[in-house]
Amino acid sequence: SDLKSARNREGSGSGGVRLPSPWSLTPFLSHMSSQKMTELVDRGKRLLNLGRGLFDRDPDIKSSEELLVFTVISGLYVIADKSFRAILLLCQDGAWEPARALLRILLEVVTNLKYISKENSYFRARQYLNFLAVQDMKMMEAIDRNAFFKADSDEGTLTELREKALYSYNRVKEEMSGQDFQNLIKSRTWHGKSVEAVMGEVGLQGIYDLPFRLSSQALHASDGPNHIGISKEKGISLKFEPIELWVEGVLDFNNAMFFSIIKEVDSIGKLGQEEKINAMRLELFPKT
Repeated sequence: SDLKSARNREGSGSGGVRLPSPWSLTPFLSHMSSQKMTELVDRGKRLLNLGRGLFDRDPDIKSSEELLVFTVISGLYVIADKSFRAILLLCQDGAWEPARALLRILLEVVTNLKYISKENSYFRARQYLNFLAVQDMKMMEAIDRNAFFKADSDEGTLTELREKALYSYNRVKEEMSGQDFQNLIKSRTWHGKSVEAVMGEVGLQGIYDLPFRLSSQALHASDGPNHIGISKEKGISLKFEPIELWVEGVLDFNNAMFFSIIKEVDSIGKLGQEEKINAMRLELFPKT
């Protein structure tokens, strides 16, 4: 059969059905432009330094409300920083598909930052934290219901986590009206809207229409047919090799989104790094 004959052939280019040795992954990018890769990765490292530098000086915080907002945006920045570094590492090994999935984290971070800063910043930051408290409580309840989750867990640690989750949950329940609290429990997002709706509100509809969809395909493993080829001549081939265009494309977009996050954090937190950020924009993104 075509499948049997394909199994017996050595893969080339996109790879045959025969699986490669796990130790053969290192040379994945031997065919790629080392100069382009080096340029994009170096740009990413410079952006990491720029982002970390945001927190070299104390923020201009004048109230407890501003402190809460700054706490939320700082946490979002750390999430972005970790994801950004992971994407850099994955792309250097040619693993652009899982890197593409991680891009969704950066897209959601920049969306959350823009949505919080757009209006009612304190209320929205508070809603973000309230949603987290509700989700933490739901997960603790799931652990208590399922012996599998508890099997290898330290009971003392679980007790501590349960007490913290319950405290935060009860605080949210007391400060919100009954119906608002019920809506928060039922909601699948912290803002109570679809991601598409929020991205549209903050001017990112175009980003949702293509990059977000591409990232979501990888995240939900919904594009399986794109990773195989079928023909009478070659039978079934599995596309293990990375596509150079996509590796560089993911790296490029990763840098652009992280730069946007740096700008948002500096602006919302009033960190006073606008001059440095603009200088790097002119140097790294002269066409924008």
